[in-house]
Amino acid sequence: MAKKNVENINGFVLCDNVLTKYRGGMGNVIIPDGVVEIKTLAFKTWGAKITSLTIPDSVIKIEPFAFVDCKVATHFNLSSSLDRIEEGVFEGCNALKEIDLPDKIRIIGCSAFANCVNLERVKLPAKLSSIYSNAFDRCKSLKHITIPKNVKRIYDGAFSACISLETVILPNGLKEIGTFAFYGCIKLKHIIIPNSVTKIAPCAFSTCINLEKVEILCEKMESIGQEAFIDCRSLKTITMPKQINTIGERAFENCSSLEQCVVPQGLKILQKGIFRACKSLESVVLPDSIVKICGEAVAFCNKLSSINIPSNLESIGEYAFTQTALTEVILPNNTTVIRDGAFYECRDLGYIQIPPSVTSLGKDALGGCDPLKLNICCVANSVADKYARKHDFHKLISLQAIENKCPNCATKLVKNAFFCHHCGTKIV
Repeated sequence: MAKKNVENINGFVLCDNVLTKYRGGMGNVIIPDGVVEIKTLAFKTWGAKITSLTIPDSVIKIEPFAFVDCKVATHFNLSSSLDRIEEGVFEGCNALKEIDLPDKIRIIGCSAFANCVNLERVKLPAKLSSIYSNAFDRCKSLKHITIPKNVKRIYDGAFSACISLETVILPNGLKEIGTFAFYGCIKLKHIIIPNSVTKIAPCAFSTCINLEKVEILCEKMESIGQEAFIDCRSLKTITMPKQINTIGERAFENCSSLEQCVVPQGLKILQKGIFRACKSLESVVLPDSIVKICGEAVAFCNKLSSINIPSNLESIGEYAFTQTALTEVILPNNTTVIRDGAFYECRDLGYIQIPPSVTSLGKDALGGCDPLKLNICCVANSVADKYARKHDFHKLISLQAIENKCPNCATKLVKNAFFCHHCGTKIV
């Protein structure tokens, strides 16, 4: 086996042109030309007093966490030969204020610049294709970022807690925005999701408390993940895609400035808590593709006075509409299940039409509603009729009289009839 050539040149410990350790001085440091690689933790301890570092173009690789202790370095002049920034290379470089990445860089690794709390500006090269998880996590001074056109996916937490980030430009060609990608970017006010994006992952923009406007330009999207925009308290306007397969649980919970929303076609389930506690929400338009409204879907939306019930709706979950301002609800003949507390404390509700198809009406489904105000329209001896009588709702309206047909034999009824003259069935 050939003997490795180890030497120490002005504090640079080299092994066959690979920099394994720095044990030199402080201040402005220039790595010798001819070095081809910098090893993991090469600048640990001794790099703590370096103020700037120049890396020659001979360097083609920098291993993970190489500069992890360079906490006072304000400037890194990188080799133009690099094609990737490995995991954690600049993590915790607290004094770093700006950096231009070389043109050949295609990959920025996990946590590459994480916790660079004074990093204000970064220039991403045109050839960049991947920004991995937590790459710029907690870069608290970063104000603007433009994602190059070759990036297809922004990985989980890539820009999370970038609390000074004001503008984000996403390219057409981007496919996916990862989990917590922009979580807690509290100065972000406007985001345009380009037409190419098919997936917004869970919590992608959660707790962006000053985000006012979201424009999703896609014609068709696969999914918006659970809690994607939760606690975006300033969100007033969201332009949805025309068609979507899935919107996850609590996606827009506590978006307390959101006033109205048109839910896209194709969605079959309105998930749990999707608009929960949207205190300013007045109107929601649902597509007929919805078959299930899950628990607390629009609960505590105190101003919600208008929501159309889809014609294909089959079930309503627990406390789905609790404490809303709805005044009228007409359920379709496809509805079979209304679970506990579905309309709990809907004190403005004056009229609800419950079809005979409903076979399960949960405890307190209409609990807290005003029995002196609420008119329940239903069929005699139906589940709804029995519920109403048990809970002292006396304002009953005959659904048969409205439809003018006997529920038993479908004979046309005489106006205001109490019994069917053909079969004798009692009308409510």
